[in-house]
Amino acid sequence: MYVNLVFAAFAIIGGALLVGRQRRTPGGRLDVPGVVAVSGGCSASSTASPTPRPTAGARP
Repeated sequence: MYVNLVFAAFAIIGGALLVGRQRRTPGGRLDVPGVVAVSGGCSASSTASPTPRPTAGARP
């Protein structure tokens, strides 16, 4: 479980370094329909995944 914290730290540091090097675009805007579509798709794919069920006769 704590291994994910190491990956998260690398991702945050790498993201901060990459975002800091990019030029600012004058008049740049957030793509709201794109954000809604991607967020909805990710949410739907994680919600729609089947839950494993024990087979008949299997002991827990």
